Amino acid sequence: MQAELWRAPYVDLDLYMGRWYEICRKPQSADDKGLRDVLVDHSRGADGSIDVLSSFDHPVLGNRTFHGVATPQDSSGSLLDISYPETLHWLPFLSGRVFVVKVDVDYRTALIGEPRRQGLVLLHRSPVMERSEAHKWLRIAECQGFDTENLVWPIHSGCEGPL
Repeated sequence: MQAELWRAPYVDLDLYMGRWYEICRKPQSADDKGLRDVLVDHSRGADGSIDVLSSFDHPVLGNRTFHGVATPQDSSGSLLDISYPETLHWLPFLSGRVFVVKVDVDYRTALIGEPRRQGLVLLHRSPVMERSEAHKWLRIAECQGFDTENLVWPIHSGCEGPL
């Protein structure tokens, strides 16, 4: 039996708001390997929830944007329930109960995972992250029991991917 997934003791949700670029993720299906320009915008909802605007560009589907809602589940800010209520089909974004496993002190990088360790995403405030830095973050995920062998590293327009 795996130990409970560790999560950040506190996430300042006001600092967490804004645009995040997906640096890498565990693939959710074979269909999501061609995605590019994957990003997530977070903003505060009037009711204290978090509005989540997720988008990507797909070679066949084109540019797609989906609206979701994240609801903090406790005062730590690191346990969220995320849903995309008006979306009935597959999305490459994490949904359900997710943990902010780690966020750096400057809120420039965040590691997000789900408790069964099937979903994992590394987010960054800019579209490119040095590969050595990304691997330091992924080492944290490995120590938490995530398999990081087959990650998807989406390319962002104007960028060649991780350095």
